[in-house]
Amino acid sequence: MRHPFALGVFAVVFSAVYLAGFLNGWITFRFYPLNNVISLDDLPRTAGPAMGWYAWIVQGFVAGLAAGLIAAAIPKRITDKLWSGWAAVGVILLVAATFYFEWHWFQGQ
Repeated sequence: MRHPFALGVFAVVFSAVYLAGFLNGWITFRFYPLNNVISLDDLPRTAGPAMGWYAWIVQGFVAGLAAGLIAAAIPKRITDKLWSGWAAVGVILLVAATFYFEWHWFQGQ
């Protein structure tokens, strides 16, 4: 793997932004599946339920991609000193936190 540091940074930043967006309700756009419409604004109730999940995925991806590209530009001699598996631990903790907050979906409640 050529850039494990950059991939680790992407994973941590993606996970952190996704979780922060979920917990704080940061929704940049909404998808209305009944009408197959993406909107930056809230639509009337007649449009049906809005989904914010796609916004969290896009927000996390964009932030993770930017951070990963910046991390890929850091010289290898520096990243070798920084990379010690901390990203894997960070991702595991963030995924565990996400499961904690989303567990009700897996219980059918």
